[in-house]
Amino acid sequence: MGHFKLLLLTSVMLIPVFFPALLEGGKKANVVVDKSADGEQVVLRRGQTLEVQLEQAGATGYTWQVVVLDENLLESTELASPPPGTGSMIVGAPVLRTWRFKALAKGQTELKMFNYRPWEGVEKAVDKFQLKIKIQ
Repeated sequence: MGHFKLLLLTSVMLIPVFFPALLEGGKKANVVVDKSADGEQVVLRRGQTLEVQLEQAGATGYTWQVVVLDENLLESTELASPPPGTGSMIVGAPVLRTWRFKALAKGQTELKMFNYRPWEGVEKAVDKFQLKIKIQ
């Protein structure tokens, strides 16, 4: 009987390691990346959400824009900047913007975002962000 209890206890302890979705109620956790992930590869499961957080200068006209997105593989939903009063009250202070991309189908793609003034055009971008994305 002692061996059965040990086996049962060991099995219960291994559930979080090998089956984390059981502890999350079957939900697939978001993958969150920031500028430090530029040029990296991210692996997602179908239905999982990728969250991209990028900082941009406030009140300068420069904004991050998605310039390459395969809408057959990723669905984009841009989130608003933090609500007023939760960030810096200094005019021109950096603003953190967040985008969510839901993995729709298996495949490989790239996400490219450029930081530029829309009236100057993408060719005058001052920064870029790229990810290789593999959806399983």
